[in-house]
Amino acid sequence: MSVLENVLSIGNLMNRGTRKGDAAGFKLNSLMKLIQTKSNDKKTTILDFLVQSTLESKEEERRIVINFPDELSGIESAMKIDVSRIKGDFSALRQGVENMKRVANCSGEASIVESHANKIFAALCKKFIETIAAKVLSALDGALEDVKTESTSVVTYFGEDPENSTACKIFEILYRFSCA
Repeated sequence: MSVLENVLSIGNLMNRGTRKGDAAGFKLNSLMKLIQTKSNDKKTTILDFLVQSTLESKEEERRIVINFPDELSGIESAMKIDVSRIKGDFSALRQGVENMKRVANCSGEASIVESHANKIFAALCKKFIETIAAKVLSALDGALEDVKTESTSVVTYFGEDPENSTACKIFEILYRFSCA
């Protein structure tokens, strides 16, 4: 049984007899409530209980979940990947290449290209745009689409709405939970 399955079981046990009992899932934001909700002694949290009962379990499969934080080793880096920021950066890069293209295509205008050196520079910029920049932008565009697809996939995997949540937020919740 995974950590999240244990959390769901505890939640269903606590909510038995209410409309929230027998749930098929839970919102990830509620993971932080495991740290905040305390028992009658005002010391033990639900997370403390979950860890303690897992450690005391005789089932090896259940005790393995204690390694949960280790399984999330790359999550700190992943939570820093903001798809909307990447889209903005890519848009700025594309705009920069478009500006370079516009300047390179103006090589015949005396106001921009006055010397032989500037004409050579404009020709090299044009060649760069047509060969390297076009290929790099195309590859980055494909990679960005992959990132957006994977990000949406992560959000839907955890039962969240892609319109209201991001993979970055999900990774942050899981990271904070794993550090608790």
